[in-house]
Amino acid sequence: MRKVGYARVSAQHQNLDGQLGALVAEGCAPVFQEKASGQSTMGRPQLEKAIAALGTGDVLVLPEWDRATRSMLDGIQIIQRVAARGALVKVLDKPYLEPDQHDGPGHPGFPERPRPG
Repeated sequence: MRKVGYARVSAQHQNLDGQLGALVAEGCAPVFQEKASGQSTMGRPQLEKAIAALGTGDVLVLPEWDRATRSMLDGIQIIQRVAARGALVKVLDKPYLEPDQHDGPGHPGFPERPRPG
């Protein structure tokens, strides 16, 4: 299993250091990075390269959910594309989306929570 990282900021004056540090600490190699608008997932060549670099059993690691997507639909589509490659998605700022708690390849699951009553 290989961990492939993806870091993004939306403006040229913003700094990637915090995200890159988190990805390196997680053991990611390679790490793809870019400065691109957060308005859509279109036009993000490094995200495309990160997904293309994934193989069976690999994990795409995102420091923050909104670094790859701006909507739930975009996120679902990314998860589906990653799953089609036989890989999983891990989001460092969303520990409840652990890739080892899934209902199938690439589908993060939510841990069971106690039910009231």
